[in-house]
Amino acid sequence: MTLNITHLKYKRQPLRKTSKQRSTTSKSRCMSLLASFIKSVILWQNLLNVNLAKKKKLYKSSDDSDVSLEDVGFSPVSSTPATLHVHRFQATPMPVASSSPLSAQKSAKVIPVQLKTTDKTPDDSNAMMLVGSASRGIYLSKKKVDLLSKSTPKLFALKLFELVFSREEAKGGSVEGKGGKLHQLDPNRLAALREHTERIFTNEVSWPEIKKAIDEKCRMVRNNRCTLWAGIKTNKD
Repeated sequence: MTLNITHLKYKRQPLRKTSKQRSTTSKSRCMSLLASFIKSVILWQNLLNVNLAKKKKLYKSSDDSDVSLEDVGFSPVSSTPATLHVHRFQATPMPVASSSPLSAQKSAKVIPVQLKTTDKTPDDSNAMMLVGSASRGIYLSKKKVDLLSKSTPKLFALKLFELVFSREEAKGGSVEGKGGKLHQLDPNRLAALREHTERIFTNEVSWPEIKKAIDEKCRMVRNNRCTLWAGIKTNKD
């Protein structure tokens, strides 16, 4: 067996590119990639500009002040600006936004709804308040009790006495009921008067002094020297 030396010696080798050719090829590839990238950027920019132009045109053509709630599916409201009426809820489907064009919504009118408000405060002229402890069960008008003078415990107790007892009861009675013609004033109401006075004037109340003042007021009623009772002027007997 003989070797073909000539074939091995003169076998054609593949051509190798020079460095200059390689650099030219890489530059051309980079340029083609850069051109493709620039084309894609320009394409996206054009698309964004078109979308922005459409949105601006849509916003200009629509006016929020002319859009009515009637086209959205809500029930009409009375055109008179009066009290807001409350209707009974029914099993109705949820309102769905209308697909009508903006031109139809512009033609509709907005119906204003005004809530009726009032600045009046609740009337507390008939409010009652507890005088003394709860076990006494004595209730008086809160408005009248709040108007009593709180300058001294004695004056406050005498004014409160006029609310707790009537003029007729004071005329024929006293604190302890001494004497054949005088009856004893209700001890339960007197105790409520004392407790409420001590609640207002803590550590300032002298009950013996107040008892003496109450007896003196009863004598003034009997002698027709007290014509004003609980803020009401009465005629002399």
